[in-house]
Amino acid sequence: MIVDGERAALMSVVSYRQRATGRVLRVRIASFLRLQDGRLVEYREFIDSFDAVEQALGRELQL
Repeated sequence: MIVDGERAALMSVVSYRQRATGRVLRVRIASFLRLQDGRLVEYREFIDSFDAVEQALGRELQL
């Protein structure tokens, strides 16, 4: 986590269990927050959706 004044950024790893297969998916998430007067006014979050899809399918995608 990095905080600079009223802005913050963090990286996290979240694990999910896929019900159909029991496979555990690990997704990296980047979150960016902006606060103003002690309140959250902006929140953006990004994931590597391509990696998440490959994990959900259980195979690499050929492009």
